Amino acid sequence: MSVRAIKVLAVSIVYICLNLSLATNSIYHDYCLVGAGPGGLQLGFFLERAGRDYVIFERDSLAGAFYVKYPRHRKLISINKRHTGKTNKEFNMRHDWNSLLSDDESLLMTRYSKQFFPDADILVKYLNDYANKLNLKVQYNTNIKLVSRDGEGREALFHLKDQNETTYMCKNVVMCTGISVENLPWKFRGHEYTEDESKEFTANNESCTDYKVLKLKARIIERFLELFPSFFKGYSEISTNPDDYEGQTVLIMGRGNSAFETADSIMGATNLIHMFARSRVRLSWETHYVGDLRAVNNGILDTYQLKSLDALLEAPIEEIAVIKKNGKLYVDALDGSGENIVTTDQPISESGNAPDNFAVREPYDRIIRCLGFKFDFTVFDNTTKPKPCKGMRSKKYPSIKPDYESTTVPGLYFAGTNTHSIDFRKSAGGFIHGFRYTARALHQILEWRNHKVTWPYITVPLTELVNVIIKRINEASGIYQMFGVLGEVIILRENGNVEYFEEFPIRLVHRFAEYTGRPAGPMIVLNMEYGKGFSGAGKDTFHSERATGEPSDAHNSNFLHPVLYFYKEPPTALPLETKEIVLPRPHRLHHIVEDFLTLWTAPNSHILPLRRFIETVAGGDLRSFFASSCFKIMMTHRTAPISCRNHYTQGAMLPVPKILRDKLVSSGNWNLES
Repeated sequence: MSVRAIKVLAVSIVYICLNLSLATNSIYHDYCLVGAGPGGLQLGFFLERAGRDYVIFERDSLAGAFYVKYPRHRKLISINKRHTGKTNKEFNMRHDWNSLLSDDESLLMTRYSKQFFPDADILVKYLNDYANKLNLKVQYNTNIKLVSRDGEGREALFHLKDQNETTYMCKNVVMCTGISVENLPWKFRGHEYTEDESKEFTANNESCTDYKVLKLKARIIERFLELFPSFFKGYSEISTNPDDYEGQTVLIMGRGNSAFETADSIMGATNLIHMFARSRVRLSWETHYVGDLRAVNNGILDTYQLKSLDALLEAPIEEIAVIKKNGKLYVDALDGSGENIVTTDQPISESGNAPDNFAVREPYDRIIRCLGFKFDFTVFDNTTKPKPCKGMRSKKYPSIKPDYESTTVPGLYFAGTNTHSIDFRKSAGGFIHGFRYTARALHQILEWRNHKVTWPYITVPLTELVNVIIKRINEASGIYQMFGVLGEVIILRENGNVEYFEEFPIRLVHRFAEYTGRPAGPMIVLNMEYGKGFSGAGKDTFHSERATGEPSDAHNSNFLHPVLYFYKEPPTALPLETKEIVLPRPHRLHHIVEDFLTLWTAPNSHILPLRRFIETVAGGDLRSFFASSCFKIMMTHRTAPISCRNHYTQGAMLPVPKILRDKLVSSGNWNLES
């Protein structure tokens, strides 16, 4: 053997030994969840109940640590409705936006606070009680710094390394970290001071996804803020004491709830507040999206429209420039060159093109950025790096499939707020009252994929289907909050029964058998929907003809209402999703008319049209009959109702009670019984 061969062999032996040593020192789990926020705790509950091998890594010493600091002014905007006039627990969860799902009735936020918008500190206490009472396997003070893997495909193991260089090996990794990295401005005057340090990054632009470059970006931001702390204060670091803004003129960059929350908290102390953003304000009661501006934070809209000094302005934040002069901050919002700065008396730059009545010619004492948050991509190496979503606004989320798995990394899943790309600006997937249900859907997907446990379903006779549907549309919380994302799938079987699957991801119906473990067939998909064209920024949702009560006009319903899609054969493909189109064209479609009380129990307006729709697609009479009526029908007709075929022929039907018979005879309706 040559010397070279001996050296190669020696190096190989050392490499193998090192890997064996690492494997020996590694800790293995089937499921590794990163983050003990509400998303991680919710998925952890389902894994704990199923008896799976899992661990939840939390970098802080308590669960829900994000809410220790955020929202900065401590008021949550998720409603805590303690009373609904109903005792049904599932119905009440429709209006409890802060509680997680569990089997313990004491673990409801409605038991923790009487406030309609609770304090964030109460949510932190609730989340830690949830983790402790349910004995969830949370490993605190464990900061996962790097996620890598030893191969490709779903069978390759992930390696998670923490701050102590401890390595954990996992078959499935679920990122439950939310979107906790604050957005920072980039393309403005002043960025050139870090240009030499960031050549690699600027050459690749923001589409670059190398994790080393992303870490470099974070260092550049930190350095910039060290050099220019007086230019901008971020939402994460601003003072929450209104006295600190006494008599000051403030500019807020951003137009989300954090920006309006900040404005509301200081508007009683400031001279005036201006708000900059690239797009118009989006009001939640216009868009029907809970992530848009909520009424609880919109005080500055009053003072703007009533001309009480405060104002909103649309301008691309990336193109502004800020110049500091005489202790004041001046803004160039025309082209970002810094040459269009004017004051009330004279231009700072004589070469500028700004008009003398330029909207932001007055200087500011403070500039606060409230530009939202984004997902932290820096913990992944190039073997596990997920892609960000495409699009200006959705790129803050990782790109995922409808089964909550990364589009590029098999075995890497997401739960909680960071799954919101699926329903961004549509339903509630970015909030507790939405992702508590998508976490359950993910769990059920993993149960079939990894353990061959079929998706839960119930089998009911076709004659009872209307009752089941009525119960679900009046009580179910998952399809109510995650409208357009989670729906009910009803499979019609040849034996006269139906299999009813609750809260199934609608965008997976064309792969139903693959995700449930049950064969597909003729199906009805139940989805909750708003009316076409009713929702959107600037829409008048209070116009006088905004609602209808006529069953014949149900297809024109605007407010949230049930829609049933019937497919003779299961869909094999889905259309390109838009705001208006979620499912492929069905063979038959039925809208249940919207209801002022969201109570779909009216016999003629709701139940009768639904029953006739089911009868049409099922090809049979779903009414129930007494034994004597079945006898008459079977003696005089070629076909009999389903209930007669299923029960009368088996001797399992009831005779007409005498009191009812006498009443029918006296009213002359006895012959109409059938």
